[in-house]
Amino acid sequence: MLARSLVLLTAVVASVCAVTSPAFADPSPTRADDWRVTRTRHFEIFSSTTEEETRELAVELERFHALILVSLGGVQGELALPTRVFAFDRRSDYDRFAPNRTDGVFRAGTRTNDIVLFATSRGRWAREAAFHEYVHCVLRSVSSVRYPLWYEEGFADLLSTARVHKGAMAIGAVPKRRVDSLRLGRWMSTTRLVSGRSYGDFVGRHRAMLYAQGWALVHYLSLDRERSGSVVQELSRHLALLAVGASPEAAFHEAFGESADSAGRNLRKRLVAGGFRAVAVPLAELDTGLEEPVVAGLPLVETSIRLGELALNGGDAQRAEVEFRAALGLDPARARAEAGLGTALRRQDRWAEAAPHFERAIEIDPGDPLNHLDLGNHLFLLAMQEGRVAGLSAILERARTAYARSLELDPARIETQAMLGAIHLAPGGDPANAVRPLERALERLPSSLPIRNLLVEAYVANGREREARATLEAAIADSGDDAAGSSIEDPLASIRARRSEVEARGDRLAEDGRLPGTEASGSSDSDRGGS
Repeated sequence: MLARSLVLLTAVVASVCAVTSPAFADPSPTRADDWRVTRTRHFEIFSSTTEEETRELAVELERFHALILVSLGGVQGELALPTRVFAFDRRSDYDRFAPNRTDGVFRAGTRTNDIVLFATSRGRWAREAAFHEYVHCVLRSVSSVRYPLWYEEGFADLLSTARVHKGAMAIGAVPKRRVDSLRLGRWMSTTRLVSGRSYGDFVGRHRAMLYAQGWALVHYLSLDRERSGSVVQELSRHLALLAVGASPEAAFHEAFGESADSAGRNLRKRLVAGGFRAVAVPLAELDTGLEEPVVAGLPLVETSIRLGELALNGGDAQRAEVEFRAALGLDPARARAEAGLGTALRRQDRWAEAAPHFERAIEIDPGDPLNHLDLGNHLFLLAMQEGRVAGLSAILERARTAYARSLELDPARIETQAMLGAIHLAPGGDPANAVRPLERALERLPSSLPIRNLLVEAYVANGREREARATLEAAIADSGDDAAGSSIEDPLASIRARRSEVEARGDRLAEDGRLPGTEASGSSDSDRGGS
C-alpha cells in the first residue's frame, strides 16, 4: 500500500488510511437519532451511548493523554490535528465504519485523527488497539525524538492497557492480543529486537514477536528493575549514543546497564514466574486542568455529516455518499454535506456529478476554508488525470485560486499548505517551488505518510536523489505495510516514470502556449469537472 501511495501524487488529498473498510452492503443511512457530543481539551467525542457513558469516556481519554505525557517525563506539546472519537453502542452501526472483528481502531488523517470505538455488552470499551495507535500519534507529534522501533511499539502497548483502579491509572497488564505470542511464540534474540530499524526488518513470525517482545522489554526496563535513574534518562542516553554512531547493542548495554540478551533472559524469567509488575499513577497527577465534560445532544443533520466524514476518512466513499445525502435530505443548505458528497462521488470516479456540489458548498458558506480547499482538491485531481491536456491550465489556475482563498481564511491549515506545494508538481509547474511548502507541512505533521510521500516526489522532480532516498527510507521505516518491504528502488522507479509522464504533458502545454497562467479561464465542461 505504501508503494502504491508513493506513486500517487494525490495521496495527501485522498487521506485514506491504511485500514480497509468493510464491503459496502447496506444502502440505508446509519441511525442518527439520540447521538451526543462533548468537547474536551484534546478530543471531540460523538457518541450514541448514554450521557453518563459519554462523560466517563471523555474523562478517561483526557487522563490517558495526560498519562502518555507523564510517562515521557512530563514532555509538553499539542497535536497538530484535532482528534475525534466516535463511540457506537450498536455492533451493526460500528461495523459500517470499521473493519470486521475489531472493537476499536485509530485512523490518522490530514485534517483530523479519528478513534472509532464499540461499547461491548459488558459496558467496557475495547480500546487497546485504538489507544496503541493514539500513543504513536502523540509520540510523533509532541516530540522531535525518533524512538527505536522496539521502544515505540513496546511503549504504545504498555500504555494501551491502562485502566482506572482505586483512584489511580494502573499500567502493566499484558495486552490481550499479545498473550499467545508471549506464551507460544518463538522468541528472537533481544539483540536482534533492539537492532531492527524498520518494520521491514521484522517479517513473518518476527512481526508478531516485535510487538510482544517489545512490550515485554519496555515493561521490564520501565517497571521491573531496581535502578538509581529513570528509564526516561536511560533512554535519552541510549538515543544519544545511537546519534554518535554506536551500535544498537553497545548503546543498549551502556545506557541500561546490561546487555540486550541479558535483559531478555531476565524478562523471560519474570514472564515464566508471573512476576511482571503493575504500577499506579494517581489520578491527581493526571487530572490537572481537567474540567467536567458538558454533554449535549447532537442534531440529526450534524450526526449524518460527521458519519459521512468518518466514512471518507475510512476510505468508504459509498457509505459516505449515503450519509451525506441523508444530511442534505434533512437540510439542503448544509455546505459541509455538499462538499462531502462531492468528495464521495469523485472517489467513485463520478467526476461530472461531483463538480456542482463543490460549487454549491461555496455558495452556501463562502467563509468556510474547507469548502475552498475541497474545490481546490477536486480541480487538482481532475488536472492530474493521466493524459489530460485540454483545459488543464485553466483548471490548475482555478485550483490555485481556491487553495489561496482557503489559506487566506485559515493560514494554519496544514493540508492547504501541502497542496499549495503539491500543485507545482503538476504539468507545466515548477517543481522547485514545491519543496519548501511540503517540507514545512511535514515539519508540522511529521506523522503524515501522504505528505512525506509528496515530498519524496518533489525531491525526485528536482533531482535531489539523496533527500528523496532518505525521506523514502523514513517513510518505509514508519510503515507496517508488509508489501512495502525495505526496498526503495521500485517506488523510486515508479515516481521517476510518473515524473516523465507529467513533464511530457508540460512540454505539450508549452508547445501549445498553454502553460498555467497563460490560458484564459472559461466555463468549458473540462473546467467545470466534466470527464
